[in-house]
Amino acid sequence: WQRVLSRGREVAKTAFRDLPPPLEEQRTYVEVPFGYAGELSEGRPWDPAAVVTLDVAGFRLPLRGRIDRIDLDRDRKRARIVDFKTVGRVPDEDPGLKHGQELQRCIYAYVVRQLIPGIEAEAALLYPGQTNGYLPLPDFDGLFAELSKALAQAVGNVRQGRLPFGFT
Repeated sequence: WQRVLSRGREVAKTAFRDLPPPLEEQRTYVEVPFGYAGELSEGRPWDPAAVVTLDVAGFRLPLRGRIDRIDLDRDRKRARIVDFKTVGRVPDEDPGLKHGQELQRCIYAYVVRQLIPGIEAEAALLYPGQTNGYLPLPDFDGLFAELSKALAQAVGNVRQGRLPFGFT
């Protein structure tokens, strides 16, 4: 158990060291919920019960989750969203949305943009202690368009009764 605790402390120290410089008069929030009714809103950047939906092809998908870390500047004009990856290694190339392997950065940036309108949001993966371990989302608008297109195609398939085996 002591070894596990020691490893946790080392990962935490490394994660703080590997972050980019702070935003202007930065305020940091951790484990930030969205789409959760009944959570306390005090000390949060928004009401955790606020409903965020992804509207695609007439289909409304409610989103719910917890963002590892959000840094906001003093004026709430800029945000840095960090998703910590403590298992695995930094990929050789940015995963983008390849085969749905990495959707979190894109969804988290969408959520923050919905809950704080007009904000400039950078979403990144952080592999603490690994070389080149900070991976900001390269093109939110392009990746979000790609995600929306894939979801619209999935909605179309469902409406036409073309479902994967075992779904009804």
